[in-house]
Amino acid sequence: MRPQEELHAAVVEVQTVLKDDGFYIGTIDGWWGKGSRHSLLAMRDMAARSRSGVMAAPSTQEASRIFTEADYEAAAIRIRLASGTARPLNEIVAAIKAFKEVESGDGWFTDVARINALDGPGGWIDGTALPKILFEAHKFGKHTGYQYSAGYPNLSSRSWNRSLYIGGPGEWERLWKAIKLDRVAALKSASVGTFQILGENYAQCEFKNVEEFWDAHMYGGAAAHMAAFVAFIINGKLAAKLAKIDGWYVNSQAIAYAYNGPSYQENAYDKKIAKAYIKHLG
Repeated sequence: MRPQEELHAAVVEVQTVLKDDGFYIGTIDGWWGKGSRHSLLAMRDMAARSRSGVMAAPSTQEASRIFTEADYEAAAIRIRLASGTARPLNEIVAAIKAFKEVESGDGWFTDVARINALDGPGGWIDGTALPKILFEAHKFGKHTGYQYSAGYPNLSSRSWNRSLYIGGPGEWERLWKAIKLDRVAALKSASVGTFQILGENYAQCEFKNVEEFWDAHMYGGAAAHMAAFVAFIINGKLAAKLAKIDGWYVNSQAIAYAYNGPSYQENAYDKKIAKAYIKHLG
């Protein structure tokens, strides 16, 4: 199944649950549009107000953010096939888990009141959990022709600068400020989700536009994150590099460079991946 087909199936499942519970009145078509999104938000709001605990939306949403072993194995099968290697499946699963751990940990912010307040109730930034992001000023500068560098030096720069990161929920604040200047450029300039894929790579992840890429990462749960990652790896011809990951950090350098550029060395990215691989291999 192709990543977009996996995402379509996941959306159909969510739409079906929303329709069965009376929140969604649209057609079950696998398309994550405004109707689906608003229906999910309505379900969340009712769950938050409920004192009885009858509705299980929060726990259901939490479950949707968790990868199962089957999710990892399905991704590993596709990556192994694309890599042309014969490595045991459990080793590629360990490599994917190591990648996830180093990129984002669990991939989500759950203390989101500060983030949700940025554009108010019912806005685009809304939810009981939101994906982790990192806003890249040098990318925003590139995508906007550096026209905002003088007035907004913390949002737009000509080169990568670690000191511009705020970290944590503060990265959402940087993104929101950039969105007010140029929405599309801003969305292309931040990495998002469990595997921290940069928005400008939406096409490599098999999305039609950057808005669709972001909606999937914000509201599609673990299934959308994994589908985007697998597509990014395979379409970027990175499967063989990922399949080389093992306990020796040298074998993580090719994928570390391809994924994060030369700055990976400053963060000992290759060594962190190797260490995490050993842990997840058991």
